[in-house]
Amino acid sequence: MYIIKMLYKTFLTIIALIFGIHFYKNQYPSDFDLIISQISDGLQKNKTLNPYLPLVSRLLYNAIYVYSLFQVGLNKTIQFCIPYIQEGSKRVTGLMSKSTPTPIITTNKLITNSLVTSEYDLVLIKSFTNDMIILDKVPDNLHNIKYEISDIRFLALYLKNKEQTHIIDLFNKDINYYVVDNIFDSKFFKYYLKNVLNISMDNDKLFSYTLELMDQNVAMVYLNETQSIVIKKDSYSITNETKEVQKETEKELEEDVQNEIEKELEEESEPKVIIEKSFDTECIYY
Repeated sequence: MYIIKMLYKTFLTIIALIFGIHFYKNQYPSDFDLIISQISDGLQKNKTLNPYLPLVSRLLYNAIYVYSLFQVGLNKTIQFCIPYIQEGSKRVTGLMSKSTPTPIITTNKLITNSLVTSEYDLVLIKSFTNDMIILDKVPDNLHNIKYEISDIRFLALYLKNKEQTHIIDLFNKDINYYVVDNIFDSKFFKYYLKNVLNISMDNDKLFSYTLELMDQNVAMVYLNETQSIVIKKDSYSITNETKEVQKETEKELEEDVQNEIEKELEEESEPKVIIEKSFDTECIYY
């Protein structure tokens, strides 16, 4: 029993020494290298220890080898335990919290944290574990919202609008948008620019942009405002807007052109050439 206790204490002492050396090496690398160099020079210059240098070198080599084994084992243990620790933390946070998630409801001209009865464009619900769920309506019961976290993570996502490039960060320590069935479309990106990046948006003008996406497989994908990204469990898909939405956009553009023409006609009385542009033809009036 005494031998076991001695071996146990020796083992703990070695572990503490290894971690102490590792900590000092990481915090003060230059000082650590200097100390090792001085010890090496001192051993080589000491004539008394010269006969024992091979033995000392072998012991140091074995110590470094054992240290490396412990370091590799520690890193693997940490990597193995991190997912379980994170999952346990999420469960504890969810159990401890007794409040109801508050949806963020956004329309073309309104962003509020309170429920509304009118129609809205986008509903974002943030869970207790900072997962953001994107819906098209407020659910009847906010207490039992079921969702699934996606396993994918895009390497990069950039949005270009008005000759400016914006980084779209879908995952960080404060928020996670990688939820299965989340749809990243023009409504979501308008919300992101206005509320996350604090960029002023003109709701009366068409929101046009391009996306540059480097996905989890390092493939480059280029999109525009007529396309949406749909998140899946271990992949994603690209969808196009419906014809009805495209017709609405075309109608808005036509109305804008017509309004500009009428405004010019009212301001100027002198005859001039007016060019009216539509999507299919170009007409010139004299």
